[in-house]
Amino acid sequence: MSNSIIESNVMNIKKTLVVSLLAALPLLKASAQQHHELNFLAPITSITLTNLKQFTNTASPNLAGVTTNVVGLTWTNLIGTQVVAAAGDTTSLVNDVPLWSDRNGNQVFQYTADATNIVGVARSGMTINVHILSGGSGANSAVNFTFVPLPDGVHESTLSGDKFIFGVTANTTSEVDVSTNCPMWNWAGYKMLRLKTIVNTDTDASSQVVVDSVTLNGFVP
Repeated sequence: MSNSIIESNVMNIKKTLVVSLLAALPLLKASAQQHHELNFLAPITSITLTNLKQFTNTASPNLAGVTTNVVGLTWTNLIGTQVVAAAGDTTSLVNDVPLWSDRNGNQVFQYTADATNIVGVARSGMTINVHILSGGSGANSAVNFTFVPLPDGVHESTLSGDKFIFGVTANTTSEVDVSTNCPMWNWAGYKMLRLKTIVNTDTDASSQVVVDSVTLNGFVP
């Protein structure tokens, strides 16, 4: 066989390998997991709460009589301007975020302990993270975040067991960043998650706290 024929065959093989690799790149990219951080506070950059100025989601149909923001509630908008709610203010301060599962539809990992008589613990692949800046002089109590799922992405579940409350204690000297596992075992197949209320349980008027991030985190296939 002549050298020219051999060289031609080698070139054809190289071209075939290159084309095969290029064709496989989209598949390799599709199989990779990306980390998502979905912020419930995306319409704003922070919100300030006191025991008298609390946040309630005006989009929630199950908060009787709540159609506007609490007068005096303060937040910072996306261009860095501080806004104080006046009477009749209906500004949306949070957005609903999508839930997800892995490729097989699984949303929960079941952890089974090795030791005898220890109950296994359900863990999901999603985490709720809250970041609170240092609070006012009396800030030393829990700030409670209430979440409810939207099974179809529109309507809130009214099952009492579907509501999830996550408490974070603020302080006067430093920022607080706390995460908790998102209880997807209660919401299998549900589409969205809503931040329903944020309540500063402190009784001191000076105990204002600034919440600047509430996120749903996890790896998305």
